[in-house]
Amino acid sequence: MENKFKKPDSPFLLLTEDAEGVVSYCWWDNEDDMKEDAVERKGAGERIICAIEISSLYCQVIFLKKSRNL
Repeated sequence: MENKFKKPDSPFLLLTEDAEGVVSYCWWDNEDDMKEDAVERKGAGERIICAIEISSLYCQVIFLKKSRNL
């Protein structure tokens, strides 16, 4: 069976939605940069839809908890 999944160049994906309902996505090379961007976007009034790490074996959801000020 051929493995058709290709590992992305930047494995961290952040999806957000602004007040007008426009959805944006950003790819990040590391979790810390993704979290920093999420904090900035949330502070600007955007809603965090999801933040995920995509690897070659699985897709792990990274929950952005309020305890991390996200």
